[in-house]
Amino acid sequence: MTKILAVKYPSSTDRVRPNSDHLHTVIDVPDVSKIKELFGSLLFRDSELYRYNYCLVKHEGKMYVIEATDIEKRLYSRKSVDYHPLCDMIYL
Repeated sequence: MTKILAVKYPSSTDRVRPNSDHLHTVIDVPDVSKIKELFGSLLFRDSELYRYNYCLVKHEGKMYVIEATDIEKRLYSRKSVDYHPLCDMIYL
C-alpha cells in the first residue's frame, strides 16, 4: 500500500486556528497509476489556501519527498530520504 502525507506550511490565517490538523493530510493510494494526478491536485491547486507545500510518500518500503519546483509549469522533484521528522505519521 502506498501512503502520502501532504504537508502545508502554516500561513497567517492558519496560525489563529486552535489546532493544526488541517496542515497534515494522510492519503491511502490504492491505484498507483493515478499518483501523478494526485500530486498535481495537491501541489498545484489554484488557491494557495488549499495548496500543499510538499508530500512525503511511502511506497514499497521506501520514502520520498515530492516538492513543487515550478508551479506555473506544474513541475515537481522527487528525492529519496531515509528519515523525515513526520515519517511516523505514514508508518502507522
